[in-house]
Amino acid sequence: MPDPEPAGETLFAETCRVTPDASGVEAIHAALDRAWRAMDDALACPPDPLWRMLFATAAGEIAANIITHAGAGTATLALCLRPDRLTAIFRDHGAPYVAPPALEADDLDAPDEMDALSEHGRGIDLARAALDTLTYTRTPPGENIWTLEKRFAPSP
Repeated sequence: MPDPEPAGETLFAETCRVTPDASGVEAIHAALDRAWRAMDDALACPPDPLWRMLFATAAGEIAANIITHAGAGTATLALCLRPDRLTAIFRDHGAPYVAPPALEADDLDAPDEMDALSEHGRGIDLARAALDTLTYTRTPPGENIWTLEKRFAPSP
């Protein structure tokens, strides 16, 4: 299945392997560094450091979830820079993502539930808050696809 690509001119595109170790994290940061350089070269008004930090945080959270929960082994990250947005697509063949159950209001009074909330389950919400779009798809052959998109004002 080809990567779902947003419409518009491609200013930068790269795919890298994300292994479940420190070199996988380094590969993500190196790919993002190349995307930042491409932004600086191609855009008259590239996104500011806060925008970049939010995107990098979201990508890191999704990668951590893939490594920690999917048991996927190696995943891939495809980055695609357009004149008005950056898209990241993570693909892996690990276990499917299962959203945690929503807590009821009564659960918020239980100390055990609050302890669990303080340590786990915030990565997806953090990524969602940092991005314009975060989607998850599980394909019939068993592939997980996470699509992250963050928009910025197009350069004049």
